[in-house]
Amino acid sequence: MFSPTRSLRFQLLFAATISLCVVALLALMAVKRYAYDTAKMTFDERLSSAALQIIDHVHFNNLSFSVDIPFSAFKSLASSANDRVFYLVTSTNNEFITGYEELLNNPVVQTQINQHNTVLEPKPDYFYLDFMGESVRFSVVSRAINTMQGKINVYAVLGQTLQSRIAWESEIYNQAIKMLVGVILCSLLVITALIWRVLRPINEINRKIAKRSNLDLTPISVEGPREINHLIETINVFMSQLDGTLNNLKSFTGEAAHQLKTPIAGIKAQLSVAQSKVRDPEALSYINRISSSNDHLERTVVQLLNHATIKHRFRRVEPQPVQFNQLVKTAVASWQ
Repeated sequence: MFSPTRSLRFQLLFAATISLCVVALLALMAVKRYAYDTAKMTFDERLSSAALQIIDHVHFNNLSFSVDIPFSAFKSLASSANDRVFYLVTSTNNEFITGYEELLNNPVVQTQINQHNTVLEPKPDYFYLDFMGESVRFSVVSRAINTMQGKINVYAVLGQTLQSRIAWESEIYNQAIKMLVGVILCSLLVITALIWRVLRPINEINRKIAKRSNLDLTPISVEGPREINHLIETINVFMSQLDGTLNNLKSFTGEAAHQLKTPIAGIKAQLSVAQSKVRDPEALSYINRISSSNDHLERTVVQLLNHATIKHRFRRVEPQPVQFNQLVKTAVASWQ
């Protein structure tokens, strides 16, 4: 997922951002569902309350039903000037009493009325319907009224368009989005500060190593959490081993110079003695060849040892600034 060359800070921030985005997406889905359920419950309660007020004002007088619809029934639904309200009051066998007669002729409304159960305490049923070019949420309530012909069920169907419901749901959702965005931004700021604090010991180690000279292989001392302390201990162990290796290399270089130069010098001395005592031209020719090869071996060994010594000392000597202009002036003055 991440390139190994990516910054650790970038990887942590990216992972935290992705995690927060996933959580935010799930939270938005939950908030949207909550806003829908809240708006539905709130407006359904208003709708059923108004329908119950209407059904409570249905009376049977002089062999006919009459309805005195209270003003308060529609006042609770007047939260939006753009919403429209439709109602119907009917009795058993679809007898029209008052309201929108078009609702009585609608097959969906007739089905909902026929399926509605009349109980002692009216319990509303709800359904959606496209009516007169509007999406409407309807509530159905009923109660039984005693008449000369016996008990007759009276039904009140009350509906309201969805503008206020949708607007309230959107308001809840938008407020939740603002709060969620604020929480995410604050979380990112806190995570960024924590990442900076966690990575500070690593940056301190980097600065201390960068400021050190080639000769300084002493242990590093940085205060940090337990995980960083393990890293510091590992670096200190490595530096200790490196210091020991360099010291061993220095000892090996001196020992090698002594062990190699001494036998070569002895061979050279013996060859000099042989050259002075041997009179046979052929034997002297062989001795001269051996002496020449010995000289070549001596020069090669000296060059190798000098190269190893210079390379070793170059790594062990701390670099110093050089005034190049002054160096050139000094060199030119020495030739005058």
